[in-house]
Amino acid sequence: MLGEMLASWGIEGSLRRTMACANRVEVESAGAIQRPDVGLDYRSAFFLVRQAIAWRTGLVFTLLAAAWLLHLGLANGTSWGDMLLLTVPIAPLMGFGVVTLTVLPGFFVYRAFQAPAAPWTPEEGEVVSHDLRANHFLHDEGRGGRLRISDRHLVFEPHRYNVQLDRLILDLDEIEGASWCRVMSGSGEMSQLLFAELANGATEAFAVRNASSVAGFLAAAIEARATRS
Repeated sequence: MLGEMLASWGIEGSLRRTMACANRVEVESAGAIQRPDVGLDYRSAFFLVRQAIAWRTGLVFTLLAAAWLLHLGLANGTSWGDMLLLTVPIAPLMGFGVVTLTVLPGFFVYRAFQAPAAPWTPEEGEVVSHDLRANHFLHDEGRGGRLRISDRHLVFEPHRYNVQLDRLILDLDEIEGASWCRVMSGSGEMSQLLFAELANGATEAFAVRNASSVAGFLAAAIEARATRS
């Protein structure tokens, strides 16, 4: 998950961790932290290629490329050893290169003509205070979309160009805490992450701007919800 990636970059600077428990709010400050339970790791770079249509297409074209290279080798009297040295590294590059040039653009064209899902509608009397662009981390995919926070729910709606289109809807009663951090690289801040810590022990992570203020608002909303309950 995010732990290995953040261990190499480090999460530096300010961390505000707000835990809401019934009517009591605890705030603690810390320096660098690691969050191995949320986020992305090296597998994320290969997320699209790991989808069935992509790797199956890549495998077919890899086999076709291997057959073509072997045919050329035999036609030119190349030894089997030399042919294998050429075919083993080159065939996958050619096969999955076809995927990069055809399947992935085709996916985006397909989604461009796909009707978007009906937007989430607040309940009667529900007040939406934050409507932000954000990325939500789910199964190695950083999904782009909109994050909405109301006095009752936290909702993430992915846009249609993501692979996973499931909407995330959390009642504030399901969220026990909110925290945020800065992700740093050698050149400075890369992003800010917002964490929603759930009562079941899971954590939902979002990349948002001004994560500190969003986390503070979410913590206050959780406390207010708990007080009303």
